[in-house]
Amino acid sequence: MMTRLRFAHQDGGHLNLSQLRKAFLTYLISRKLRGSFIFRLDNVMRSEEDGMTTNLFALEDLDWLGLIADESPLNPNPGLSPYVQNERLDIYQRYIDALLAVGAAYKRVPPKEKGSPLGAFRPATYFKMRALGETKINDLRIGKVTDDKLNLNDWIIAGSNGLPSEEFAAIIDDHLMGISHVVFELTNLPNLGRYVALNRALNWQLPTFIHISIGKTNRDFDEKILNLLKKNGYLPEAICSYLYRLDVDDNKADYRMNMEQIVNSFEIDNIRTDHQLFDEKILRKINSVFIKTMKTSDYTAFMRPFIQPFISEEYSDDFLLKLALVFQNQISYGREIEEFIAPFLLQDPDFTPREQQIISNPQAQSVLSSFYERLANCDDDLTNVASLLDETQKKTGIAGKAFYQPLRLLLTRMEKGPELEEIIKFLGKAETLRRLSQDKD
Repeated sequence: MMTRLRFAHQDGGHLNLSQLRKAFLTYLISRKLRGSFIFRLDNVMRSEEDGMTTNLFALEDLDWLGLIADESPLNPNPGLSPYVQNERLDIYQRYIDALLAVGAAYKRVPPKEKGSPLGAFRPATYFKMRALGETKINDLRIGKVTDDKLNLNDWIIAGSNGLPSEEFAAIIDDHLMGISHVVFELTNLPNLGRYVALNRALNWQLPTFIHISIGKTNRDFDEKILNLLKKNGYLPEAICSYLYRLDVDDNKADYRMNMEQIVNSFEIDNIRTDHQLFDEKILRKINSVFIKTMKTSDYTAFMRPFIQPFISEEYSDDFLLKLALVFQNQISYGREIEEFIAPFLLQDPDFTPREQQIISNPQAQSVLSSFYERLANCDDDLTNVASLLDETQKKTGIAGKAFYQPLRLLLTRMEKGPELEEIIKFLGKAETLRRLSQDKD
């Protein structure tokens, strides 16, 4: 039997955090087992009025991450199509009718509808559960699963509106599409009994199950997180590296692993069984590592969308990209460049009282006047900026933060940033001198 795993999305919208983590682990498992990774749109409960029946933003998210589906609505296996549940309703109805015919299912009015005037005329279809007996259920991650952990109550396979339930449709599709391994969240373990019982009723072979622990997610990050991270300038390589550390316990992992290295290092037994919360601070740290190592051409292409708001007659695209390069080692995500560029471009900055105090203290004034004098008398090509800074420190006897902070404030409008030598060479002699003299205005 071929190894085939699926990631099913319910509405096609952008991935939230739980979906992202499940898709990532499903992809890793499929690659570790040298199998296929299938994307399916499990939208059986969605109608055209929802406006979410044909969206494939989730598939776009996976493509951007590098989790490329071997089969999907856009790349189907003709013998298994369609990959959208709303287009398979006739298939589900055949199985519902068959189960009713053999007495494995029955119709009755759901309790919640009994108070409705029309309730008596709108029965739902229930699957009749039986004890699973000696059926052995082994999970690749959590081991043997016993009956006492499962929900064995009858359950709805088609609602009063005639539409099949998402769970029923997914089980039917898994078999018809040859899914060999099914990844579930651990919180769904009680419903595994339904999967087993329906397969038994239809005389189908069970797939292999893999339950993973994702659980509740941080409220701040649960909605459409991948699209938001992408817009804010997080790199797909960094996101995958962090997801791996988040959900896989691998002592050999480091922040700079690419997808090929992740797949090679991944073991199913190392999937965490304890729930880990997403921490954007850690992701930023990892993202900054990848940004620092980007080639200049890749970095400028990456930064171009984030410098667009600053383009004007005075500041060209080329100028701003060169400025962004100066800050390559400082930013941890793309949109953060705005926090560096915005103050840097201020011609007449309005320093805070605290910043003004830093600039105006006697030590700072000694540093500023001494460096200004040396810079004014140096060559315009600024090849000796490093030596000018060293000479100024020796002459004034001031070093460290007391030396660099006032210079940095006047030149970049910030207390932290790139090496001063880089900033001065970028600004040029004339602009550097103009900025150094601003504390005297």
